[in-house]
Amino acid sequence: MVAPVSLLETTPSAHTERQPLLESRQPASDDYVYLLGRPTLRQFHRFMKDRSVRDETFDVGALTDEWRAANEHLQTLQEDEAGIADHPPLGVLDSRLEPLRDEL
Repeated sequence: MVAPVSLLETTPSAHTERQPLLESRQPASDDYVYLLGRPTLRQFHRFMKDRSVRDETFDVGALTDEWRAANEHLQTLQEDEAGIADHPPLGVLDSRLEPLRDEL
């Protein structure tokens, strides 16, 4: 179907005056920390490409550097914190939690 442009044009009235949308005052996107699940470099690049709100070109080198830095940090944490949760110290239960313990 072809319609003339005149059918699509409207003149604003007092009732249809444009108001800024609430969403337009909000940031266009959210920052993500995409380390959960430890994505591969390829998965990280794909995430950045597919989840971008704006159609922008990314600096692949900078993204790669960010991923490598995050990956090295995770490896350091894995080494430094290895075994911490294996044998946690057991202490006396706080008296405020005793009613909850009794429910178990």
